[in-house]
Amino acid sequence: MITQASSEQSICFAVPSSAADQVIAALEKAFRSELAQQDIDRIWATDEVVIITVVGVGMIHTYGIAGRIFTALAGNRST
Repeated sequence: MITQASSEQSICFAVPSSAADQVIAALEKAFRSELAQQDIDRIWATDEVVIITVVGVGMIHTYGIAGRIFTALAGNRST
C-alpha cells in the first residue's frame, strides 16, 4: 500500500513491522544525498498502526458510505 498526500509533500507506505529497520536503512542509503541537502526532511516509521480496508461492489454509488464506516469505527472505540 502506498499513499501520497496532496496537502503536503510526503509519501507513506506499509511494510511488515519486522522489516521496518531494514527498509528505513535502505531508504536512507538510497536517499543519502537528498537527506544531506535537506531535500528530504526525514525517513521514519510509526509503530502500532492498523490498516483498515473496506471493500464492496458498488460502494462508489452508495451515498454516505464513508460516513457510516467512520461512525461505526467511532462507536466501537476502544481507547
